[in-house]
Amino acid sequence: MKVALKVLGIAAACIAGLFAIAYGGLWFLFWLAERPHTIGEYEIGSGAKVELFIRADSDVGDCLYYRVERHGEELVHTTYLANHERHKDLDIKLFKSSDGSLIGLHSSEPEGEDMIVFIIVDLESGESWPRLRDDEVSYAAHVQRKWNERYSKLKMDNPTLPRPTYFGTEQDADDQAAAAVE
Repeated sequence: MKVALKVLGIAAACIAGLFAIAYGGLWFLFWLAERPHTIGEYEIGSGAKVELFIRADSDVGDCLYYRVERHGEELVHTTYLANHERHKDLDIKLFKSSDGSLIGLHSSEPEGEDMIVFIIVDLESGESWPRLRDDEVSYAAHVQRKWNERYSKLKMDNPTLPRPTYFGTEQDADDQAAAAVE
């Protein structure tokens, strides 16, 4: 009887141990899946860099984010860009204004024209688009005007820079410039 209880106790301990290992292993796998996956870090000048990374979101899947750091300190908070699958490569292109104060990053879907990444970083003010300041909203006229001016400066030095729909058409930009002069 004592031997049977010992064997039963050892078997129960083994089963509990295996369960703990399996349960812990599952948590470890979930932890690995939720860790950010760095797509790339891009040095943009003045000690600043843009980091693009994917992080799992339990509601919508993998999401693409960016953040900007200068000398190891966060300049622009982590900002959501789009849903993006980890296995899809992004071909990131960098654009700089002639004075180096404005940086643009861009990438499209390989199969189409949908922009996955379009970021503008103003190194002088420490601002970026699409991440606006906390006291700004994207639909405010003065905010649109500010970022249209920055986009236009970057576009002037980089004619191949694509135009996201937020910045309207070339005609919209001309109309805004004419209205500002009047």
